[in-house]
Amino acid sequence: MNLMTKFFVNVVLFAVFVGAALSQTTPATRVAPKPTATPVRYPDYKTFKQAVAAAKATVNSYEKEDAWRKALALAKTADDKADAVLGLGVFLENNKKVVISHPKYGGPKTTLFDRLYEAYELYSGVYFDPNTTLPSAKRHEIWLRMLAVVSRSRPSSSWEGAYKKLKILKDDEKIASTLFQSQEEVLRKKKDAWVESEFSKLLNAPNISPDTKAKTNIAKAELMRAKGGLFGDNRAQFELLKMAAELQGASDEIKADALLLISDLALRVKDVNTYAGANERVTALPRSTVEQKVKAYDALVPLLIRNKKADAAQKYATSAAAVAGLNDDDRAKFRCYLAASELIKLDFLPYAGRKKAEANIRRFASEATEKTVAGLKGDDKIERYTANGKVFSDLLMFDAAREQYNKALSVKPGSDRQKAVAGYEIGETFRLEGKKEEARAAYLLVTNANPQYFGYSQQRIKELDKPGKQGQ
Repeated sequence: MNLMTKFFVNVVLFAVFVGAALSQTTPATRVAPKPTATPVRYPDYKTFKQAVAAAKATVNSYEKEDAWRKALALAKTADDKADAVLGLGVFLENNKKVVISHPKYGGPKTTLFDRLYEAYELYSGVYFDPNTTLPSAKRHEIWLRMLAVVSRSRPSSSWEGAYKKLKILKDDEKIASTLFQSQEEVLRKKKDAWVESEFSKLLNAPNISPDTKAKTNIAKAELMRAKGGLFGDNRAQFELLKMAAELQGASDEIKADALLLISDLALRVKDVNTYAGANERVTALPRSTVEQKVKAYDALVPLLIRNKKADAAQKYATSAAAVAGLNDDDRAKFRCYLAASELIKLDFLPYAGRKKAEANIRRFASEATEKTVAGLKGDDKIERYTANGKVFSDLLMFDAAREQYNKALSVKPGSDRQKAVAGYEIGETFRLEGKKEEARAAYLLVTNANPQYFGYSQQRIKELDKPGKQGQ
């Protein structure tokens, strides 16, 4: 072996030795794994009843869907399975799927897709399952929901299989992936005619329950509205909803649904008496839900306040604030309504004894609103006073609104950021009254502690300098 060869071999052996030694003493350098988002975990439920209770209680849509799906998995009887299917199905009907895409150019794009077909698959899966024997009442209700979903569907190729299964289309008929408007209209009419026919069959079923019958009338009215739009047959819709609301044996919750739809219909046609009457009847139903009562009181009491019906407004505001199960925001709002119903009496005080009567009225109103902030401190208290002010502002009671906003500004301790919101709202009350200079002065006091509302205030000041803008 010549000298160069020996040298080369020694170098290689030395390198191998050093590498081996280093591998024993120095840990290998690794690329740290990228952190992954922790998946959201919702509660696990041990029983069907726990899952259903959670699904009904939560306002978080993701948690609600998760709870209904877990309820479906925990269902042991056909009756429980039907309840879970109906709960989850109605959720899917009323909620959209959010899809975020990232196009090559521009920022992320958010698209909302309806979940009607998901609901249809859920309903049809259990309805046509030969291994599931449903109670007749639940079977009727699931079929009704399926009809409602199909009635809202837009004819497209994705619905072709469903339409064939339901015999809306023949087996050899096709729905093109791209439909001309005329083709879509033909399919829509065919589908709607089938749905109406099935509604009639369901209503004439010998053992249909009162609740399902009432729900079918409601569904027929909603289909009629969807088909006719603003020019639909309002009288026919009203009669269907009236039948549902007055059907003997139907539950209070279903009757309340019908009455609230009557209220919406009356609002569209500007029928104040029917609007007030429908909401009043909802409040009188012992077993209507908290949400239904809140919606009814929230429609009825402001109407009475705006029409200066002090005694009636006070009666219903008192009842509203006493509803069991209210959240803090709704209870505070109803207490503000109670205060407002007292304050409108100021417009009708006689001259004799006016000073004492006014003091009593203002004391009553103040006590009602102060109950809304009991136990609150700091920014929480500021937020509540500000929310109270918005209630009065929406009732066009701007003096009462400013009183609440000024109380928000006086809270100590409290952040300037949160107080800036109240300061801005003071400016808004003056602007809505057409008091240009007072509005400008209020906006100028809003500091940059809250950049968002500081920006809003600066924009309002610019608008006030334009002729004709101050009261808009």
